[in-house]
Amino acid sequence: MNLFLDSSALVKRYVEERGTPAVLELMRRADLCLASRLAWLEITSAVARASRYGTLSDPRSVLSAVDDDFCVLVGIVEVTPAVISDARRLTLKHPLRAADAVHLSSVLMSRSLHGTDVRFVCSDRKLNDAAASEGLNVVDPQEVRAE
Repeated sequence: MNLFLDSSALVKRYVEERGTPAVLELMRRADLCLASRLAWLEITSAVARASRYGTLSDPRSVLSAVDDDFCVLVGIVEVTPAVISDARRLTLKHPLRAADAVHLSSVLMSRSLHGTDVRFVCSDRKLNDAAASEGLNVVDPQEVRAE
């Protein structure tokens, strides 16, 4: 099983929140984990915000883990002109923010490279709806029940 995780799902690997156990289990079972380069920036931003607001006590260790994962564990889909062009098409078709369209375009590109067995792991309802309408297998880790 191949996974493409958007930022809303991947951040659960580093910050305990609803859906964290599901993300950890999915990643443990995956053959390949993919994410957009944009997720690295978005997670960094979320960690920095949490640190500024005092809800995260050790941001350096979290950011170190993120950096390590993006070097080893997570296959990176770069934000290329082709990804941006397709993201533009997706924003005209679906009610998506620009960054969400980049994630959706990236997973669609991943599917063309890695086959149809790419599951899109995301905790954003609008993005999940758009992904499902594009024919993706969507998993919302906040909705996964413990087995």
